[in-house]
Amino acid sequence: MKTSSSAKTIESLLTSLSYEWNHHGSLDQLVKGVTADSREVKEGDLFVAIQGPVLDGHEFIEDAIRRGAVAIVTNRQKEKALQLTHVMVEDTQKAFAQMLLRFHGLDLSQIQLIGITGTNGKTTIAHLLYFLLNRLSSAGMIGTIDCQWKNKTLKTPNTTPGPAFLFPVLSQMIKDGIQYGIMEVSSHALDQKRTSQLYFFVRVFTNLTQDHLDYHPTIDDYFLAKKSLFTQLPMPQCAVINQDDPYGRQLVKALDPSIILTYGKDSKAQFSASHIVSTLDSTRFILQFQGETCPVEVPLVLEHNVSNVLAALAVMEAIGFSIKQATEHLKSFPGVSGRMEAVPSGKDFHVFVDYAHTPDAFQHVLSGIRPLIKNRLIVVFGCGGNRDKGKRPRMGRIASQYADLLILTNDNPRFENPAEILTQIQEDLVPGFRTKHEVVPDRRTAIQKAINEAKAGDAVLILGKGHEAEQIVGSTKLAFSDQLVARECIQARGC
Repeated sequence: MKTSSSAKTIESLLTSLSYEWNHHGSLDQLVKGVTADSREVKEGDLFVAIQGPVLDGHEFIEDAIRRGAVAIVTNRQKEKALQLTHVMVEDTQKAFAQMLLRFHGLDLSQIQLIGITGTNGKTTIAHLLYFLLNRLSSAGMIGTIDCQWKNKTLKTPNTTPGPAFLFPVLSQMIKDGIQYGIMEVSSHALDQKRTSQLYFFVRVFTNLTQDHLDYHPTIDDYFLAKKSLFTQLPMPQCAVINQDDPYGRQLVKALDPSIILTYGKDSKAQFSASHIVSTLDSTRFILQFQGETCPVEVPLVLEHNVSNVLAALAVMEAIGFSIKQATEHLKSFPGVSGRMEAVPSGKDFHVFVDYAHTPDAFQHVLSGIRPLIKNRLIVVFGCGGNRDKGKRPRMGRIASQYADLLILTNDNPRFENPAEILTQIQEDLVPGFRTKHEVVPDRRTAIQKAINEAKAGDAVLILGKGHEAEQIVGSTKLAFSDQLVARECIQARGC
């Protein structure tokens, strides 16, 4: 995404950066835009070459010049001298973010940012906070599903967009009078320093379990990326941490106790829950905090959402809002797209769509729903291609422990062979289960089969894609929504 604002001089964008330049042209020259994507360069723009995990922007400098770039910023000397303004800095990723801040004249002190990281739960916590803060103040949200504030909604390119997308959005939120910005912060974004110029005054850690090991070499590297959110200076006013999670407990030991608020089912946590009752419609529990108790009811399905609600309430406490007022509002929370989202069947069975795509999420969702089902649990899922392969057999095993009928299908195969993914999922099914599972590669057909199989008291659980509205096969993105397909299959089934 190219960012355009009023023209700025190159020198003004370089303020506070350490740099060298080739003394070609002038640093007083005005630039009309700043971008790190050569395809978006227009006449009069400045191009910043960034080496990413897949592509290296330095290889696209000539393309940027052909498209009209008047200045180039790199982190290394070019073998061939450039015949235009060429600035060299130590870290182009960091420099790009700083230059964009100045280009937009963005004063981030005008919005209070809340950063949420962890393997599971980020999206639900973000939506809970967005809902609560907009009843007691004003908030915007940037995350996995989309970017929202007031009556505006934008599709996000990923969970935590880079500064080229992020800064114009935050600038507009500030202009619109938004007080709080809620962000899901991914490990990829932290590792790539996409949020290095942001100050999160409250930071939340949900949990850490196996995921993204296609990107991070080890689980410890994955944790270090998450941990960096909490050690990034200046330190947060408050760190809200899940005490039930072993990595959360590690994080607690590493931080100043004066900034920590813990949450969890563990009664030693500062925000804890007891007397938990979960149904297929809602979850109720008694909140215990600072020597007080308060009943909580929220229309979220399954017990694992207690942790998400506790995190959101701890953040509300950290900001200074009334907990009892917040809990009253929770009764009308509308839920989150693709997170145990009920698809009305009009029949005597239930259908849910959920984004669970890690072993830990599978364990929580399947163990949580199993006791609530009167009859059979029918599970439909696959695994994404070009992602952590090690979790596939684990997810298959967990699903086979709880499902009465397991239908394996394609998720987003991307550039992998779908048949190989399905084979890997089956490598560690519970012994004796193999007669109770089917492989139906076409996802629509798999969902249709599950719904046609459903009888009174059954529940159909469609896992993996949640809110997603497309299926990725190779480089092609095909329109596909689990919710929409499920509705169509229910309608086609009739009585």
